[in-house]
Amino acid sequence: MNRKKHLCVASIIVILVALGVGFGCATFQPEQQEAVERMAARTAGYLVAKEEPELAAEILPYIETYLAAPTLQAAVIQEGIVYLEGKIKDPLVVANVRDVVEMIKVPEEPLFDETKLRQALTGFADGLSIARNGASVTS
Repeated sequence: MNRKKHLCVASIIVILVALGVGFGCATFQPEQQEAVERMAARTAGYLVAKEEPELAAEILPYIETYLAAPTLQAAVIQEGIVYLEGKIKDPLVVANVRDVVEMIKVPEEPLFDETKLRQALTGFADGLSIARNGASVTS
């Protein structure tokens, strides 16, 4: 399963890079470009869910966590905290980890276009949902 996870993550990264680079140079109107990008991401999610349903079920919560967070950085930090808290048994250490995390300053400026990433992941999650449930979550 580890190989499948890496393959899926690599596929998602390739798709996101292709969306950013490929469509960024296209001559679509902005609303057309968004629709094409959404369709590509939805199709990618659908195909992953059809080919690897267990993997789709495993990655969907991570996508949902990101989409619920204000930025990818905030989502990653939150996931890290949850992971650490699940591994640490001593409640005092957990409390100290939370305090340290609150002291850390995360740069406000994202290193990429958050809007495009959110759009791609929303489409991807929608494709996963369509493949698993037969219905779109965004319509």
